Amino acid sequence: MGFVIPEEPKPPGPDECCMSGCAICVQDLYIEALDEYKKATDSVRASLNALHIPEDRWPPEIQTTGSSQKAKPKLSPVYDAFAELERKLAEKHQAESHAGALPKPPAIGRPRKRKEKLPDVQLLYEGIRWVLFSNR
Repeated sequence: MGFVIPEEPKPPGPDECCMSGCAICVQDLYIEALDEYKKATDSVRASLNALHIPEDRWPPEIQTTGSSQKAKPKLSPVYDAFAELERKLAEKHQAESHAGALPKPPAIGRPRKRKEKLPDVQLLYEGIRWVLFSNR
């Protein structure tokens, strides 16, 4: 009877995520694969414990004690930034759904010039037209 030891997923590289909030993001896929890996290793550990196999005979990838235990994989700064972006977007969507459409904040930069119709331009045009095209 053999056990299949799952392979730990490799984190995506910094150039693989565009940070634009894609529906299917490599960061999300990595986290899902990491969760599946943890569930699979927990299942193998439970099976080995049920068979009363001593932990020092387990493969080092799934041992829970001793010097061969791997440090908990730390998530990359890219993922931390991605998670922060996802959290802020979720808060924004939740706030918009509760309060309706919020007014947009004013744009940062130079103020726009007011476009006012000049009545004198229309009068000037009519005057020139009368002089040039009238049948006097």
